[in-house]
Amino acid sequence: YQERTRIEEQFGRVVRAVIDVPFSHGTLALNSAQTDPFSPWHIEVLEDFTQALSDGFRRLEDLMQLEERNRELLDQVHQRRGAETALRDSERRYRGLVENLPVGVSHTLPDGGLVYQNPAALAIHGHSLTELQSMSARDLYVDPSDRDDLIGNLDRKGSHTYEVQLRHRDGHAVWTRNTSTVVRDQEGEVLYFLAISEDVTEQRRLQLH
Repeated sequence: YQERTRIEEQFGRVVRAVIDVPFSHGTLALNSAQTDPFSPWHIEVLEDFTQALSDGFRRLEDLMQLEERNRELLDQVHQRRGAETALRDSERRYRGLVENLPVGVSHTLPDGGLVYQNPAALAIHGHSLTELQSMSARDLYVDPSDRDDLIGNLDRKGSHTYEVQLRHRDGHAVWTRNTSTVVRDQEGEVLYFLAISEDVTEQRRLQLH
């Protein structure tokens, strides 16, 4: 399939080894300029990581279904009494699910307001919920213009998948892979941006070495 040629063109170097580790939603692929660089320990670590990815994606699918249910409940608020109680129950279930996800989940406003961050998201950048109250989403980016690029893509497409560097509270950069989606109300007005984030700093490091 000319995979070697494509990889070498993409990374700009000679590739002598490739390892593909399948998981529920695709394949994690690493390459190296060395011969036989991947030990049984590397393979075991990668298999553990892809298992965590599979679990995360399955939970993410549950999360997306719950997001859809929340939208339905928002519509029902205007149609019948008692929907507010049902929405609060749904939000509690939603928060209970999201708080335990192994991937970061965040809600941000178009103006940069940080509405919500689950524990995994907080771990990625190291800030506390209290600190985030006085910050803007742009403050979390190594290059704040990346936030502008994201908003532009969301305006055009409604959702966007991308990798970006965030600035950790301690000062170092963290690479994340993200999928962001615009959440709207029944009139089509933007409520917030939902972002699912995964720390891929170690994957980047392994690819470079």
